[in-house]
Parts: sequence; C-alpha cells; structure tokens
Amino acid sequence: MVRHSLAVILVSLLVGIFGSTTLVVSTSFFASEASAKSPEKAKRPKFAKKKISIGDKTITVEVADNDEKRAYGLMYVEKMAKNEGMLFIFDNEDTLSFWMKNTLIPLSIAYIDKNKVVTEILDMQPAVMGAARPKSYPSRKKVMYALEMNIGWYAENKIWPGATLKFADN
Repeated sequence: MVRHSLAVILVSLLVGIFGSTTLVVSTSFFASEASAKSPEKAKRPKFAKKKISIGDKTITVEVADNDEKRAYGLMYVEKMAKNEGMLFIFDNEDTLSFWMKNTLIPLSIAYIDKNKVVTEILDMQPAVMGAARPKSYPSRKKVMYALEMNIGWYAENKIWPGATLKFADN
C-alpha cells in the first residue's frame, strides 16, 4: 500500500514536471514492488502478437495497449528477431517520452501520429544500470503510437518519416 501511494505521488510529480507530456516510464519502480515480494524480476505481462505493415515491410509486433504493458515494454528482453518489435498504442494523441531503464538492447523508435503516419525516428541506447535519471527520448509532435524495433532497422529497411502504419486485420 505504501509503495502504491508512492507510485501515485511519483506519477503526480512527473505530470507536474512534464505538464501535458505523457511520460512512458519503465516499470522498474513498480517492478521493484513485485521484486520485494519475490527475488525474481517482475513477471512479464502477456502481450498479444499482431502483424502490421510499415512502409512496404510486414512485421510481427507485441502490442502494449494498456498501462501495465506500456510500462513493462521490452524490459529485460535480451534479443529480438530481425522483423519483430513492440507497438505501443495510446488512447489519445499526446507528446510522448520513452526511456530505456532496464532495457538491455539498443532500439530505434518510430513515433506515429493518429493518422498512422511516422513523424520521426530516434535511436535509443540502453540506460546504464542503476542510473538515477536515464536519458529520455521525447517525441517532437503529438503522437498516438510508438513502434520499437532493433536499432538501425528503419534505416536498413528504408523506412522514413512519412511512412504509413497499417494493421493486417484492417
């Protein structure tokens, strides 16, 4: 209960600092609550897998479409297949910011707006373990989706801002 209250205070503080920016934080703080109950790292949520297309490439993604899944993301993942990634889906368009705490592999992130158009792509490096304030990677525009892939995947596949995201079932 005390940790839950601390989490609420932390989220309120982040909202106060970042204003309307949605900060997607690693669950390391929240995972530590689970770790306190168990010596192992927090149990990874079950992610649905979905086929999507971005540009002319079809890939398989795990879908992070709720707070628990978005917060856990790719923490503790040691490797990802070449054409696999994680798609973060938000309820509303907002300025987003991701960090790489407890993320073991370097990633590239595409920020995607509500019209499913890539607005920018950033390369992200894992945070130094134990870093108090890991580097954050904010979007410059309001977006509704973020797609994390292995670092360099977008350049290697000639996917640039302006490319479109499509769901295979639409």
